[in-house]
Amino acid sequence: MNRSKSEVQIVLDALRASRQQSYDTARPMPAAYYRSEEFLQLELEQLFRRQWICLARQEEIGKPGDFVVRDLAGESVLLVRQDNGSIHALSNVCLHRGTLIAEGSGNTRRFVCPYHAWTYSTAGELLRMPLVERSECRNLRLPEFRCEIWGGFVYVNLDQNAASLSPQLEGLSALTRNYHMEEMTLSYSAEQVWPVNWKCLAENFMEGYHLSHVHQETLHPVTPTHLCEHFAPGLAYLGYNSRYPATYVQRGKGHHDLSDAEKQVSPMFAVMPAHVAGVAAHATSYLLLQPQGVDAVRAQLGVAVYDDSISEQKKEEIGMFFEKVMNEDKEQMTRLYTGLASRFYEPRVLASAPHEGTVLDFYHYMDRVFNVETFDS
Repeated sequence: MNRSKSEVQIVLDALRASRQQSYDTARPMPAAYYRSEEFLQLELEQLFRRQWICLARQEEIGKPGDFVVRDLAGESVLLVRQDNGSIHALSNVCLHRGTLIAEGSGNTRRFVCPYHAWTYSTAGELLRMPLVERSECRNLRLPEFRCEIWGGFVYVNLDQNAASLSPQLEGLSALTRNYHMEEMTLSYSAEQVWPVNWKCLAENFMEGYHLSHVHQETLHPVTPTHLCEHFAPGLAYLGYNSRYPATYVQRGKGHHDLSDAEKQVSPMFAVMPAHVAGVAAHATSYLLLQPQGVDAVRAQLGVAVYDDSISEQKKEEIGMFFEKVMNEDKEQMTRLYTGLASRFYEPRVLASAPHEGTVLDFYHYMDRVFNVETFDS
């Protein structure tokens, strides 16, 4: 067995072992979980090409004809708002010779391939082929991917046979319903590439163990580590409640459905595998993750606010606060990923359920998806 295959087997064995671990006995994954090139290829196939991946906020494509182009595990996906208000996820590859049709974002009534001017409707129907008259080309259309909206977020699945997302998030929907994320409006957006494995960033966002130490001036005064409370994971989600101190002063307007207790907590959640978010009464902050190799991740950072009437200055302050927190994390993630290359690193223990229970939940999710027996040699 070659070295690469051996690394994959080490990871699969560790995922299998996590089945027997409780929150009191959990251990971190071996370094190969984050650094194996071949394991990344399994992740791309089993996770990013078969699971529900969040690609945008619905308000990014708010009007009929609005579109954005997103990459999903090497597939160029065209998200388009239709005249009836629905959002379609189309292949962004021309049926003629494979040219990418659109780029960036915008609003249009037709998509025209920049190479030979083949023209498509916003629903993906082939409308025009200049100087070509071929009967077999009638009724052709761009491939369409499955698309669902939950909490104002747009998810796409390249697997036509995958189970619907919403039923897998019922427990999370109950926890977050009164915050009404679907009524929030994107106020801050940025894209960054971090020099770390995508799981390092996902796990970091989803554990409260580091909050008081790494974010002493930013998050500790608002959501200190000792007030974190783990909640039970579901089929496609996991998370914890990040509670505020009794002296907390509300940072902005929230929905009238929220109870006093809900106003005093931020549910921090992951819609697996690559969407992590935290919702508060006044705003939702999130990351949408895409691997760019084993040692890099492209992250879409976003903040959506409930009260869109607040000043532009206030929106900017909220966005800059989130970016500052992310920069604090980026410094530590870079150090962590460098350390994982050490031959002397040996995983020991995870912290208790309120602090790192979500990391074990992540392992259990990965184990379920990979169904490790499939890859046993």
